[in-house]
Amino acid sequence: MEKEIQLTNKLLKETKQVKSQSISELNLLKKQISLRERLVTGLNDEINVLDRDIDRTIDMITMMHTDLDRLQVEYGEIAYLTYRVQTPVSVLLWLFSSESFYQAYKRLQYFREFSRYRKNQIQIIKRTQVFLTRKTHELNMKKMEKNHLMGKQQNENHKLFKIKKQKDILVSNLQSKESEYQKSLKEKQAALKKLNQEIEKLIRESMRANAKKSEDGTGESDILNPLSGAFERNKGLLPWPLPSNKGLITGDFGIQKDKDGLEINNHGVYISTAQNQIIRAVFTGTVTAVKSIPGFGKVIIVEHGRYRTVYTNLKEAKVKEGDKIEALQEIGVVKTDPQTGETELHFQIYKDKTPIDPSEWIANKK
Repeated sequence: MEKEIQLTNKLLKETKQVKSQSISELNLLKKQISLRERLVTGLNDEINVLDRDIDRTIDMITMMHTDLDRLQVEYGEIAYLTYRVQTPVSVLLWLFSSESFYQAYKRLQYFREFSRYRKNQIQIIKRTQVFLTRKTHELNMKKMEKNHLMGKQQNENHKLFKIKKQKDILVSNLQSKESEYQKSLKEKQAALKKLNQEIEKLIRESMRANAKKSEDGTGESDILNPLSGAFERNKGLLPWPLPSNKGLITGDFGIQKDKDGLEINNHGVYISTAQNQIIRAVFTGTVTAVKSIPGFGKVIIVEHGRYRTVYTNLKEAKVKEGDKIEALQEIGVVKTDPQTGETELHFQIYKDKTPIDPSEWIANKK
């Protein structure tokens, strides 16, 4: 979470270099607020666990002190008894006063056992003292760790307060330009609709070409099903289209509504990243389209059997139609909007002609 917060800070700095404030900046602020709230909750959980550990350790130390006091009292009593009874003369007298050799032997055994018991008591007291010292040190370390976490939590709460205030100011500024914002949102809605239509058109063309090749006996239908199966088996395990520590999902899949009820149907996810970030393929496949779409830069479509991955908003493509590519192969460079400072990859996954949620297919961050 701390690494993701650092990434949002970096992306916010890049976005703020452009004077016009944008929805992208607001999304990044919301993402950072969510991350910081999770971080504060996590720190609070850690503090609670430490509190329970500290209480248990204090109880253990108290019991050990009680045991040590009891052992020392018992040893004192034994030492006093030994001093009173076990002089060399008294031991000899007690042995020689035995009624039989067997009784003398048992009395000798008793003195030996008594001596061994004294030595064991000394060892137990020493071990208890060592363990008690270790537990006391452990308790002091836990108290220091708790103080460190409490300081960190206080610092994170302060940062969270500042970032929320920053978000409120940005929302207020955007609201003051509401008509401009609504116009921008409607333009984005129209552009996204056009993008979806263009992508679906390209996919239909690819599917028709595959079907024709299959009818002619020149197609690759024999490898489509195995490739589709391999893609499906990697659901939830696919790599990110860029290193996961360099991107954040700031736009979710599906129908998104703004406060006025204006809907945008997003067939993929928006991944915010740094400028000039290299984009890579998430799975082995064939490039079926490399097109330029106004407002969305270059679009690359990669076929994986019945599945297709779509990479939109690129300023540069490093592959061409017909290329066979491998997973994690570099295929392009993401584009930055010069007016808003947004650097976002629009990433989509289709099964045949149906868009599916990419966040369910790419691996979770560890």
